[in-house]
Amino acid sequence: MLKIIGSGHRLTGAPVQNLRQVRYNCQCQLFYLRAVWFKVQSMCMWIRRKVQSGAQTGQKIGYPTLNFHVGNFNRPSGVYACEVLIINKLYKGALYFGPRLNHRGNVLEVHVIGFKQKIYGQLVRFRVGKKIRSAKRFDNLDELKKQIRFDVSCV
Repeated sequence: MLKIIGSGHRLTGAPVQNLRQVRYNCQCQLFYLRAVWFKVQSMCMWIRRKVQSGAQTGQKIGYPTLNFHVGNFNRPSGVYACEVLIINKLYKGALYFGPRLNHRGNVLEVHVIGFKQKIYGQLVRFRVGKKIRSAKRFDNLDELKKQIRFDVSCV
């Protein structure tokens, strides 16, 4: 907000050289706000994917997952909190994106809390929330199970 006090111009209390400087400051603030807005929008964006079958490792250790084609998913590797929309019902979930032992490339999978149905081939929507942790390797399935239990408690 531009205030005219006495003979000089002031923008938020600091002296201003001229109106060109005021315009430049406003453009910088606008650019910053647009950048923040686009970041928030990308974090809130719903992603739509078809559920695929996986290696059933999550099922074996008591944490079944919905597996998806990675596609253009462009987040750093790790575990994220997420919301999942399945057949018009909203669930919380823990999303993993990253490398998998004995698997070429990255995987994208979600453990949906309170959901146990097999819905292979159905379209599901999800949106990614806060990052819980980075991806890491485990020596055995018991260590993985403990970590997943902790990750799910953070959702």
